[in-house]
Amino acid sequence: MIDRFDILLVALLVYFGDKVTGSRLPQQMLNIAILVTLFVLLLLGVARA
Repeated sequence: MIDRFDILLVALLVYFGDKVTGSRLPQQMLNIAILVTLFVLLLLGVARA
């Protein structure tokens, strides 16, 4: 089972890695990816409750 913190860590690594490497992804796509990640984290939190 994937832990919520593992997903959050990956999301943060992708975000900061993208910033450091010069933002290869379009900003809008990056924002959408972050929103989707947060939504998944919320669903996992609700499912475990």
